Amino acid sequence: MRGLLVLGLVLTLLLISVSALALEPSITVMPIDKLVSANSSFILRVNPNTIQKPIRVTWSVIGGGERGLGSFPLVDGIGLCYFSNVDENATCGPSPFTKSGEQQLYINVITPTGIVNATKTLNISKIFVPLNHITVVDNVIYIRVGGDIDSGYTVTYHVYTGELDYVAQRSLSYDPIEDKHMGNYTFPSAGVYYVFIQAVKGDSSGSNVYRVYLPSSDYVNMQSGKDVYWLGETVQISGDASQTVSGEILFPNKSKAMNFVPALDAGGSFTKTFSSLSSWPEGNYSVHVTSPVDKTIYFLLQDLIEITPSSVSDLVNKSSSYRKTLAVRNLRDVTLNLSLITTGDIKSSHVSLSKTHLASQETGSLMINVSSVDNNMEGTVRVITGGIELAIPVEILTEEKKPGCPECPECPEFTGGSSVLSVTNSLGSKMISIEMVENSEFTETIKIKNTGSSSLSSFSFSAGGDLSYIESDMSMELSGVSVAGGSSEEVDLAINPYSSGTYSGPLTITSGGNSDSVYIHIIVYPEMYSDIQNAQDDLRQMQSSLSSTLYSTIDSYLRDADSAYSLENYQEAQAKLDKANVLLSTARTVGLSPGGGGGGFDPTIIIIIVIVIIAGVGIFYFLKMRKAGGGYSGEDGYEEGGEEETFENF
Repeated sequence: MRGLLVLGLVLTLLLISVSALALEPSITVMPIDKLVSANSSFILRVNPNTIQKPIRVTWSVIGGGERGLGSFPLVDGIGLCYFSNVDENATCGPSPFTKSGEQQLYINVITPTGIVNATKTLNISKIFVPLNHITVVDNVIYIRVGGDIDSGYTVTYHVYTGELDYVAQRSLSYDPIEDKHMGNYTFPSAGVYYVFIQAVKGDSSGSNVYRVYLPSSDYVNMQSGKDVYWLGETVQISGDASQTVSGEILFPNKSKAMNFVPALDAGGSFTKTFSSLSSWPEGNYSVHVTSPVDKTIYFLLQDLIEITPSSVSDLVNKSSSYRKTLAVRNLRDVTLNLSLITTGDIKSSHVSLSKTHLASQETGSLMINVSSVDNNMEGTVRVITGGIELAIPVEILTEEKKPGCPECPECPEFTGGSSVLSVTNSLGSKMISIEMVENSEFTETIKIKNTGSSSLSSFSFSAGGDLSYIESDMSMELSGVSVAGGSSEEVDLAINPYSSGTYSGPLTITSGGNSDSVYIHIIVYPEMYSDIQNAQDDLRQMQSSLSSTLYSTIDSYLRDADSAYSLENYQEAQAKLDKANVLLSTARTVGLSPGGGGGGFDPTIIIIIVIVIIAGVGIFYFLKMRKAGGGYSGEDGYEEGGEEETFENF
C-alpha cells in the first residue's frame, strides 16, 4: 500500500511540476509594439510555449471601442497573422485596431488538455504612414513616403523574408522638392518579403507594412569554380537553369570577351570551361546572362607571372643572328616550376630559361637565340607552370640590305610635327594619378597647347598600355576645338570605368601629324558602399551570437570603412572592409552566423529535465522503501511468484 501512496505522490508532483513550469504564450508584434498604427498593416506572431501541440490559437480584441476575433494560421506550431486593410493577401484580414490609444490583445492557446491564456497591452498610434506611393519594378522597390510624414520625421525600413528572417535595414532620405522621404532597395532573390516602414518624430511614431511578392518561374543559378584565377588558367562556371542559358563573358571594362552559351544536361545543370588568355587584362570579369533571366556573377583574374615584354616583333637583316632577352617575374607568394613550349617557326632550340624554378618575387630570363634568320619567323613561346599557359607572340622579320637611298627632294617648310603640340593637365604635369570607384565618373582637365604658328584642329585621342582597356569608358569633347598658334585650350576628360582594376598608360592627343601624351595611372576600386551596408546588416543579424569584444571590433572596422569611403579614401575603406569581412567570415565558419546558433532556447527542455528528475527521485524512493521492507505481503496484493504487480485493493 505504501508503494501505491508513493506512486500517487510522484504522479501528483509531476502534474504540479508541469503546471507550475508551464509558460505563458509569447506574443511578438512586428515591426515593434510601440509602433503599431491604427488602420495599418502589422504582423502578429505567437509562440504557444506548450509541451503539447496546440489544436488552435485564437486572438481577440474587446473593449476600448474595438471588437474583433479570429484564429491564427499555424506554421510548425507557431501562430502567424498578417493584418492589412489594403492587401488581399492578409492572412487574418484587416487590422482590428481602428482607433488610437491603449488596447488589450487577448491570446488563447487550446491544447488537448486545456487552455492557456495571455494578454498584451498595445498603445496604438494615430500616426499613419501611407503606402500609396510605393512601387515595385522587377526586383527593386521604390519607397516614397509623404502625407503627414513631413521633414521632421526620421523614416527607416526593415526588410524581412516571408519566413520573417531578417534581411536588411535602411533609412529614407527626405526630398524637399518631392516633399517625401525616398529610397529604394534591390531584393536579392525571388520570393515573399515584408518591408516594415517606421516613422519617428520625438515621442510620436507610427508604422506600416508593405508586402512584396517576386515570382520566379524561369531561373538560372551560377557559380564560379573559384573566386580568383590566374591569367592563363582555365575558368569553370557551373550551375543550373530552367531553360537554355545565353550570355557573355565581359572584360573588366564591360566589353565583350566571348559568348557564354553552356549546354544543359537532362536535369538542367551545366558546366562550362574556357581558357583565360594571358594577354587579357587583370581585373574583375563578369559572366552576364540575359536568358532565361538576367543575372551576373564575377570572378577575378590576376597575373601570376609578369613577362616583359609580353610580345616580340623585331626587324633584322636577312641571314643575321638574333638574340632577345625577356624578363620573367614571379608576382606571387608561391614557388613556380617553369617549362617552355614553342609553336610555328620558333623551335625549342631557339629558346631557354635562366631559371626553371622561381621563388616568390624572383625574376629570371627567357632567351630567344636564332643563329641565322634567313626568312620571316613567326610563332609562339608558351611559358607553362602548373597547367597555366602564358603565350608570347614572336615575330622576327627580315629585310634585304639595300644600297644607300637617293638624295631626298627638298622638304617643304616644316609647319607641323609633334614639337608644336604639348599636352598636360591643368597644372602643367605630364603625370596624372587617379583613385576612384567603379561606375563613378572622374573628370580631369587636359590642357592642349600649340607652340607653333598655325592653328591646330581636328583633334582625336587614343589610349595605350593597360589604359586602352578602358578607352571605351573615356570621353573627351574635342569636336570643334581649335587651338591658335601660341595659345592653349582646356578640355575635360571624363572617365567612367565599369569595373575595378589598375590601368596605366599614355593618353595621346593627335591633330594631323602632331601628337603628344600624358601618362595616366588609375586605380579603380570596387563599389564598396553596398558591401559596407550588407556587412553591417550581417553584423546586426549576428550580434546575439558574437562576444561584445568581437562585435565591437567588427563594428569599428565597418564604421572606419564607411567614414573613409565618404572621404573618398578608397584604399583605407577597402582595407577596413576586408578586415571586417575576414572576421565575419570566421564567425560564420564556426557556426555563429544567423540561424547557425544563438537562436532562442526552448523552455520545454527545462520542463522535461525537471520532470525526469522528479520521476527519478520518486522511483528511487519507491525502490528503497521496497527493499527496506523485504518485499510486500500477500495482503498488500503482491504475489511473489507472479510476473506482474496487481493492485487488487486500488
